[in-house]
Amino acid sequence: MTIFLDADDRHWIVARDRKELFDLLISQLSPDLLGDLYRLAAAALDCEEDSIVIIE
Repeated sequence: MTIFLDADDRHWIVARDRKELFDLLISQLSPDLLGDLYRLAAAALDCEEDSIVIIE
């Protein structure tokens, strides 16, 4: 199986399976950037980013 994820003309990913797509998407995130953590948490918890509170 081949998965083609197309966001726009400059952003696209080709993966062989869902696991590879997941790994490629995660590799685009940085644990050092709070914005990336908010987006990841919101996606994983199926909620809005403004509902997430990260306390360090």
